[in-house]
Amino acid sequence: MFRFHPCLIMAAALALSACSEAQKPETEQENKAPEGGPLEGYVTVDRLPMPSAPHLVEGRTVWAGTCQACHGLGEAGSPKITDKGAWAPRIAQGMDTLHEHALKGFIGPEGTMMPERGGNLDLSDKQIFAAVDYMVANSR
Repeated sequence: MFRFHPCLIMAAALALSACSEAQKPETEQENKAPEGGPLEGYVTVDRLPMPSAPHLVEGRTVWAGTCQACHGLGEAGSPKITDKGAWAPRIAQGMDTLHEHALKGFIGPEGTMMPERGGNLDLSDKQIFAAVDYMVANSR
C-alpha cells in the first residue's frame, strides 16, 4: 500500500489545478525547453523526451507517478524540471547529495522542503536514484 506524505498530497492538488490551465504543445518543437529556460506551464511526462537508457526509463516512470506533482510546476520552492537555472546550483552539489536529499528529505535554506522519498515511502533506493537522475538529465 502506498503511503503519501501530506505535503505531496497538497502539492498534487495544486498541480492538478494547474493542469487545467496548462496547454499541451502542438508540435515537437514546442516540446523542447527554450534555450536557457524551462518549458512553460505545468510540465508533464509526455512533454519530455523518452530516454534510451533503461535506468532513466525507470526514472521517468517514477517521476511521472510521484515527482511530477511538485517538480512539474516548481511548487513550494521545488526546482521545476527543465529549469536549468534552478537546477544548476543543486547539480553543482553532486549527485550523491541530490540522491541523499531525495532519500532522506531535506529542508532548504529558504524553508523549502523535499519530503523523504518524495512522499512515497514505498519507492526503493534504486527508484529514487533513477527519478533524480531523470530530472537532472532533463535539467542540464
